[in-house]
Amino acid sequence: MSVKKSFHPRLTAGAAVLAMGVLGTVLSGCGGSSDDPGPSASTSVSPSAAPTTATPSPTKPPKAKPLSRFEKRPQVKVTRQWAVAYARDINARQYHLPRSAAFETEHGRTVVPNIDKSDMGLHFPGPLPFTPVAVSGSGAGAQVTICLWEQGWGQKHGKPAGKKKIGPAVFLMKKVAGAWRVDDLQVATADCSGVRIKGVRW
Repeated sequence: MSVKKSFHPRLTAGAAVLAMGVLGTVLSGCGGSSDDPGPSASTSVSPSAAPTTATPSPTKPPKAKPLSRFEKRPQVKVTRQWAVAYARDINARQYHLPRSAAFETEHGRTVVPNIDKSDMGLHFPGPLPFTPVAVSGSGAGAQVTICLWEQGWGQKHGKPAGKKKIGPAVFLMKKVAGAWRVDDLQVATADCSGVRIKGVRW
């Protein structure tokens, strides 16, 4: 842009200085000379910081209530592992029960597969459910008395294969090479009428 400079004889000296300042501003806005460094950094306006919103802190999910007061006992922990392995063996149609055998004694491997043939061919939606009601024994032998979901947990065609039935049983445990193992699972005498048995799904 070309700006024509003019002089007005009636301008005072102060007005002339002011006019020159305005003219200089106009020239710089139109590009000015190639030597013009442009506005200094001190005159730039920094954008205001974006407003921050408080991020809610993640809340921890509530811990699941233990299935019984015996869950921390090492014998019970092994029976829980056994129940998971047993259900996976049934679902895989491996009726010689190779997974659950890892938690059994040599004697247990011979008797457990013959406990209940009615589970064969069913689908378990989760580990075999039971609730320990007593743990006894010491040294190399122990007993875990349970109330067991005997029937109605296994499914056929997506529905329970039978009516729910709860009954008492006992895990006979032996310590082998420092680790507890299931030696047998037998019918027991215990009152399961008021015992809550929760089925945990995969």
